[in-house]
Amino acid sequence: MSFDSIRWTRQLALVIWLAATLLRAAEPYAIDRRVPIGPFLNNRLPSITLMQTGNWAVVEAFPNLTVDDPTAMEPEPGTNRLYVATRQGQIFWFVNDPATSNKVEFLNLTNVTQGWDDCGLLGFAFHPEFGRRDSPNRGYVYVWYHYSPAPIIGPRRPSVYTPGYNRLSRFTVRDGSLVADRKSEQVLINELDRNLWHDGSGMCFGNDGFLYIGVSDEGHAFDSYKRSQTITNGLFSGVLRIDVDKNPSRSHSIRRHPRPADQLPLGWTENNYSANYFIPNDNPFLDPKGGVLEEFWAVGLRNPHRMTVDRVTGRLWVGDIGQNLWEEIDVIERGGNYGWVYLEGFHTVTNRGVQIPKPSPGDYLGVEKPPLYDYPHGTDGKCIIGGYVYRGAQFAKELGGKYLFGDNGSGRIWSLAWDGTNRPTVEYLCNMPPGANYTGLSSFGVDQQDELYLLKMGRPSRIYKLAQADKITRPVSVTVKAPERLSAIGAFSDLRNLVAAPGLVPYDVNSPLWSDGALKRRWIAVPNNGAPYGRAEKISFSARNEWSFPPGTVFVKHFEIPVNEITGEIRRLETRFLVRDNSGGVYGITYKWRTNHMDAELMTTPETTEIRITTATGVRTQAWYFPGPVDCLVCHNPNAGHVLGVNTRQLNRTFACEPGGPSDNQLRTWNHLGLFDPQFDESALPGKMPALARIDDPRASLEHRVRSYLDANCSQCHRPNGVQGYFDARIDTPLAEQRLVNGPVVNSMDVPNARVVSPGDPAMSILHKRISMSGNLLQMPPLAKNVVDTNAVAAISQWIRGLK
Repeated sequence: MSFDSIRWTRQLALVIWLAATLLRAAEPYAIDRRVPIGPFLNNRLPSITLMQTGNWAVVEAFPNLTVDDPTAMEPEPGTNRLYVATRQGQIFWFVNDPATSNKVEFLNLTNVTQGWDDCGLLGFAFHPEFGRRDSPNRGYVYVWYHYSPAPIIGPRRPSVYTPGYNRLSRFTVRDGSLVADRKSEQVLINELDRNLWHDGSGMCFGNDGFLYIGVSDEGHAFDSYKRSQTITNGLFSGVLRIDVDKNPSRSHSIRRHPRPADQLPLGWTENNYSANYFIPNDNPFLDPKGGVLEEFWAVGLRNPHRMTVDRVTGRLWVGDIGQNLWEEIDVIERGGNYGWVYLEGFHTVTNRGVQIPKPSPGDYLGVEKPPLYDYPHGTDGKCIIGGYVYRGAQFAKELGGKYLFGDNGSGRIWSLAWDGTNRPTVEYLCNMPPGANYTGLSSFGVDQQDELYLLKMGRPSRIYKLAQADKITRPVSVTVKAPERLSAIGAFSDLRNLVAAPGLVPYDVNSPLWSDGALKRRWIAVPNNGAPYGRAEKISFSARNEWSFPPGTVFVKHFEIPVNEITGEIRRLETRFLVRDNSGGVYGITYKWRTNHMDAELMTTPETTEIRITTATGVRTQAWYFPGPVDCLVCHNPNAGHVLGVNTRQLNRTFACEPGGPSDNQLRTWNHLGLFDPQFDESALPGKMPALARIDDPRASLEHRVRSYLDANCSQCHRPNGVQGYFDARIDTPLAEQRLVNGPVVNSMDVPNARVVSPGDPAMSILHKRISMSGNLLQMPPLAKNVVDTNAVAAISQWIRGLK
């Protein structure tokens, strides 16, 4: 081809491209203008809402202070300073003032702390004489952490089988200093732990001056390391009681040490040892010949993550985290045996259909002690976080003498009243802000006045406290109730025909969340006062990451379901609102439609309704779950950026805002409307920006459809720092790095050699097993699912069978 021919070809291509561009520019956009609308739907919705029941709510204690992954909090005796530990190995102190914004690093062990899982720096305690000028113990603080000479640093979770040491150490604060001397470490307990789960860590000084430490069963499931119901090999599965003062008048030296580990990790030199403390002479399990580990005060605990002492009664309270079915509260007594591994709560333990037998009378340790209280896994939660007996003044009338505790999974907070003899009574108070697992409730704390605080995981996170909702005065925490009826919000100009009000932009998604076969419609209202639009009136755009939205942005999702397959009759079910509040979070509310479709009522608690559906062969009944405000925040959690489904990969598709009207790529339409900051180069559409695909889209590959489905339905929880499960469902994570294929599982569901996805075998794949379930605590997704998505099950099954 000659040079002139090449030039002519290029010029022709340029003319064609310009013509196509001009034609596209002349096409009508799906929406041609942006209508002004005030924040919070013209202020008809509250700017913030509290998680509350009755008069109780949780509010930020220090609004200007953030902490990464807080795990424990203690007051410094005799001062106004509070200390908070972080999972990755730091302790900070700050002034106990609601306006405080500064924290000071007290101790940094990050280079030797294995965190990023159920492990890390999990507990610490000041010596009872800390700060007393005349005491030799005035500078001592004791720290429980997962020591590693070579910690694996996140953000991805390390393998659960990553070894480390359970270590109890004493650090010294030199006179005149406000930080601990890192080089002053004196190790008291150093014991190899082959698993990152179940690190215990509840610790406190009792009224007797001895240090009590809760220790776990080393991890994994069903005491697989055989650490419970034994006091001869290692310091696991119970409560220890030691004398750190080494007072010879009431204690004696250590007569038996933990058994050395059979094999240490390559290059590690420190074996198991205990030192620098004495054994109290009245501990229950003593043997002058050194036949037992005399540190044990009680046995038979699985994972006593939090233990506190009630100074008034001297009782030790423990929240012991259960296995699969039950969570329990124990009051620890001398020589008590609390039943693990043959009991979980009040209930016998069965592993793979086989009941774990109770030890024979001759082998039984101590005195059998049932828990004080237990609750099942379900809506109440799945991971108990023990707290304190409330002895503060602020709520003495309402909560005085009651034990307050919570759950990491559900975020619920309760009070327990017990007279020491009769069955306790438990009252639900309120919920924590949204989050679970590694963004959920992690611990409680008290200050110098015994007022209660609540800690929540996350990076960054905040410290919270209880409040009586009707007495809250700080503007950031004012509670304004949402309208009782949908018609009062003004989201629809014509409620009967569901015509959205001016300012609401309709949209659709590529891969919708499974909602039991319901039909859905969606709108967004981004507040603005008319063009030109300022940065505070725009969405922060990202091609691959989550978007962020201005305060006052409202997302509306409407649900309805065909109830007569012959006539095509539709029943309206609910309309949900997700609101970006003024504090950087979100809240959700649900309106349940009346059967006459004239209006919808605000739901304050969850509810399940049975729906009759006429089919060609008869009538069937389908359950529909209406979520309460707490339920909305399980999925719309901080770790997922709160807002789900409104991002590039979901909105990158053609959409007609009105039936029969013009259609256009939604991203291009929103770009044209001035919704994005920054605006993107539209030449990147459609091929260069990510787009999910429906599970039944024949145009997309099977793998892309399956991974799109997992991204849309699972990634809000299954991602780094999310739920306890190991895999990452985000589609941007390469498949080889998602830990899906041959990935480890938390619960094998009695499937031998189970994996998240076992190539070629759906029956061995826990992912396939759990999405195939409904009406079961192990179903996935866990909330609002009463019907199995058969299309997804079939596609995922086909994908698994095709994997090599």
